[in-house]
Amino acid sequence: ETTNNFMSKKGLTEEELEKLIRDGDPGFCALGARAFDVVEGDGFKNLAKILFGVGRCSNTSSIEITDLLPHPTTICRNITRLYEEYKIELIDICEQLTSFCLIVDQCTEAHTD
Repeated sequence: ETTNNFMSKKGLTEEELEKLIRDGDPGFCALGARAFDVVEGDGFKNLAKILFGVGRCSNTSSIEITDLLPHPTTICRNITRLYEEYKIELIDICEQLTSFCLIVDQCTEAHTD
C-alpha cells in the first residue's frame, strides 16, 4: 500500500521503486558503517514506518530528510528516559511476582571451545 501511494505520486513503476530501495540499502550500510542485517531489525522498521507516515502527512511534496531525523543528543536523552520508564515498569512487575525461575544455558559451539 505504501509503495503504491509513493508510485502514484512520483510516477514510478514498482520495479523502479524496488531498485531505489535496493540501491539505497547497501549505501546506508556502507556509508554508515552498519551491519547489513540492520534493516531486518525492529528499530529500523519502526523508524522507516514513522518516516513514511510523516512523509504521507506532509503538506509539501518535497521533504528534506535531515529536517525529520533527530539529533544524536536527542536520541541519547530519549534512550535514557526510556530506560528509566522501563526500569520502573520492570520493578513493578517484579514486585508482584510470587515466584520465578532463572535458567542459564551454557551451550557452546564445538568450534568455540
